Amino acid sequence: MGIEEPRSGYIDSIRRFRPNAKLFLASVSLSQIAMASFGLLLNIYLRQLGYSKSFLGIFTTVNLISSGLISVPAGMFTNRFGRKGSLLLSIALATVACLGQVFFTASAAILLAFSALRGASNTFKSIVQSPLLVENSDVRERMHLFSVNAALSHVSGMVGNSLAGLLPVFIMDSMGIIDIINPVPLRYALVISALFWLFSAIPVMFIKEESVTKGEQAKRLSLRTVLASPIPRNLAVYNMFIGFGAGLVVPFFNVFLTEQLQAGTEQVGFIMAGSSVVLIFAVLLSPRLVEKFGKVKSVVLSQGSSIPLLIVMGLSPGIWPVTIAYWMRHGLMNLSNPITGSFAMEIVEPEQRATTASLISMANNLSRAVSATVGGFMMDNYGNGSPYFLTAIIYSAAVFWYYTHFHDEERKYQARLRQRVR
Repeated sequence: MGIEEPRSGYIDSIRRFRPNAKLFLASVSLSQIAMASFGLLLNIYLRQLGYSKSFLGIFTTVNLISSGLISVPAGMFTNRFGRKGSLLLSIALATVACLGQVFFTASAAILLAFSALRGASNTFKSIVQSPLLVENSDVRERMHLFSVNAALSHVSGMVGNSLAGLLPVFIMDSMGIIDIINPVPLRYALVISALFWLFSAIPVMFIKEESVTKGEQAKRLSLRTVLASPIPRNLAVYNMFIGFGAGLVVPFFNVFLTEQLQAGTEQVGFIMAGSSVVLIFAVLLSPRLVEKFGKVKSVVLSQGSSIPLLIVMGLSPGIWPVTIAYWMRHGLMNLSNPITGSFAMEIVEPEQRATTASLISMANNLSRAVSATVGGFMMDNYGNGSPYFLTAIIYSAAVFWYYTHFHDEERKYQARLRQRVR
């Protein structure tokens, strides 16, 4: 059963994108280059400096705990100072944190402090994104806006991953370095990657945001009030499942490739860039998938189909089978992101959006924090492929939960849309 929303093609929808939405898309494109490039290289850099995989798990856990704990204060901040101010703060924190992670590596404690700061920066961005896109679109172009946002993010991710794969090689050649475990080329490449965050602030400065009156601020609900509503609670549980499963494997995939399959940085960059190409096409298909099956069934079909591929990756038969499985799994699992992001903001009340987004962020990041430590421990003690099997079980639970709790909510949302048309 197709969803009862006004249908429109990409060209017509893009023409209707509002100026604030376009500026946000430009900023996201630049920041995702930084995030992808920096994220691909950082674990490899820290491993070359002698840090263990278990430490990388703790490093990721601190990042995600910080993201989770800062979620509620970040939601209050964005309610008070607006989406634009929150984005600029996110960019500033990310730049400082990433440069700190590059240059202050002698102390594990300092590295963990900068990891916490970077986690806070990620939270401000994630809380702002969906409410800002919903508030700067209407139902005619909203699904396409979320899909274009996801596609541009992945195009930028592809650029960032390619940059990360090639920069160390280029720097090694230019400096005459032949030692492949020399961290200096990675250090320079990480600095270049971090600078893209600064560039992403330029479009944000031109966003025009209406001032929020005290009366409107008062309507924006507290976390306790939002938790009293079943929809935000069920969204939080679903994101907790997704976060726990992702935390087991996502932070360590580059280490999995380099240590389990002996891939070089250029191969890792190619594999990550290839996954972005697949995902670009996948997310652009999400509006058509929604027209055919509806939002909830689209999420269930795409995410459910990705689960067997985790088993293939865990068995790690060779670099090419793992690469193909990773590309397919990544595309199927993540093509639903524009759908879940837009749907979550549509089925909650407008005054609940920022607080619900902070609740979702908290559930996702705190569960990732726990599972990242578990994932690092499992890789050290039970083999690099072991976390993939547990992730498959957890993702299965997430898909079941999403269908069970949101199938009826979609029908109610469709009914409200039909009433507006009348």
